[in-house]
Amino acid sequence: MEDSLKSEDRHHERMVADELNRKIYTILETVDPESRSIFLMHKEGGMNYDEIAGNLAISARTIRRRIKVVTEMLYDTLSKEGFIS
Repeated sequence: MEDSLKSEDRHHERMVADELNRKIYTILETVDPESRSIFLMHKEGGMNYDEIAGNLAISARTIRRRIKVVTEMLYDTLSKEGFIS
């Protein structure tokens, strides 16, 4: 019985995580393509600001600012929709 409850909890957690990921990518689709790419290079690709800046031939400060704007947008939207409290 206890294993069944743990399995149900894991299944529920996976469903919530999947829903959150879908929401994040839906929000990212509304961001301009360059900012979205910068954010994904940093968060998913593990690239630091200087690496991204070198690849895109823009300043690391611009990279930092773009990531901050996207992160704030994600936080605000996810908070309003109840994903973050």
